[in-house]
Amino acid sequence: MKTKNKTTNQNQSQGSVERVSLRIDRVCDEGLLQEFNPEQRCRLGDFISYDFRRRILKELLGRDIQLCEIDGYGVTWQDTKQYASRLQFVLKDEMPLRYNATGHLAQPLHLTLGEHAANNLLRTLDASSLVYVACGAYVETEDVSSEDESRAEDVDSRGESRVEFHLDTMPAEGVDSLDVLLAVKWGGADSNTRGLTESGLTEKARYFEKVTSNGGKEGIDYIVLPACEQPKYLKRAITRALEKQALAEKDFGRKWKRYQDYTSRYTKVQEESWDLLDEAIKLVSKCEQEPVAQLLFIETPKQVKLEKVAEWQFSPNDDLEAAKAVQKAEADLRETKNRLARKRIEVENWLEFAPKFARLQPQVVTNRGWMLVKRGVARVALPSVEATEEPYTITTYAFSDVRLNDLLADLEEYTQQNFAMKQENCQRLDGRPTIQELLERQEAQARKDSSGAVEETANADETVHTVEKLKIELE
Repeated sequence: MKTKNKTTNQNQSQGSVERVSLRIDRVCDEGLLQEFNPEQRCRLGDFISYDFRRRILKELLGRDIQLCEIDGYGVTWQDTKQYASRLQFVLKDEMPLRYNATGHLAQPLHLTLGEHAANNLLRTLDASSLVYVACGAYVETEDVSSEDESRAEDVDSRGESRVEFHLDTMPAEGVDSLDVLLAVKWGGADSNTRGLTESGLTEKARYFEKVTSNGGKEGIDYIVLPACEQPKYLKRAITRALEKQALAEKDFGRKWKRYQDYTSRYTKVQEESWDLLDEAIKLVSKCEQEPVAQLLFIETPKQVKLEKVAEWQFSPNDDLEAAKAVQKAEADLRETKNRLARKRIEVENWLEFAPKFARLQPQVVTNRGWMLVKRGVARVALPSVEATEEPYTITTYAFSDVRLNDLLADLEEYTQQNFAMKQENCQRLDGRPTIQELLERQEAQARKDSSGAVEETANADETVHTVEKLKIELE
């Protein structure tokens, strides 16, 4: 039974569901993720939580399902979507979860075949689209009478034998040991196909089920082909699909190793950065607790500015961005170490020399000067001894024994010179009027200036009177 050749988009339904949103590094909890090894793979049995398994399956299958059983051996479920089969699917605990090159988990029911094999299947099965292809083992529980209570639980409510399909995508004995489950859709408003009949396929199939709409114009055929009855082109397509899956996992394995390396390096940078930040805070705090820090003319070292390393936000597929982030973080760490090394020297010098320079402040004040200690130096201002527009001469002394000695010498020299000049000036000022005498002279001069102003005013008035008298006589 054959129909015309199908177009490429006829098998889009099986290809479009290969990638799901569930990624391996988000599925695993922290403990499992640390032990995750792409070569050993992650098994369904690694997830103990009922709710977690249920969520994984629902996201993987991308459809509504009814969980029939979750036990220590695996998970059993049944489809609840339209045209669902009575088949029960079994995913055992030891079954590895497959994933693609980007680390997204693969759906166990959807094995993506090549275009040529998919079109051959559609023509052979008189179908319009391929719903899914799955590999595994078909298991049927024999029908028993209700009198056999020990076996009665294996019979469903309709009195029919229970049929199961145990999924397996990693056959130990190769593809020839696998049964293949095909779910093909037929019919519809734009299709004349009506699928296969039971007589046309039951001789080759281990299982055949046709689920149709009420009008019988569309539906899905479920077919299980035993390993010995599969067409050669289908075996080759399945083999290539499984090999492609294995290569994709190896590709992700390589990415994962690089990701682990980047993660390790980034974590190391973060830990070192946090330790350096703590050390920087303690350095400045140590200075602030010293008694000399309470003096008004003393400033403690400022807190060194260190950049915090951002949290790791990359996935195994962000190779280039992760590499850039690690390189930048390591470069920032080197700069942080250099800054902190300079800060250590600054703090050590401050702890040693700030108290020594502070002890010279009274002598500076005695010489009518001032001192400020900050940023690893002492700035001393003394009245200028030379003719200059600046009233003070400011000299900067770095924190070192050499410059401390220079300040001591400068102060001694300035003090001696200032004292000698003071003595000489005092002798020269002897016999000069005192401040009190200067005040008395200033007051006397003020009175004299005041009386002179009154006399000048009287003379001026007399002159005006004389002028006016002459004017009258002339008239």
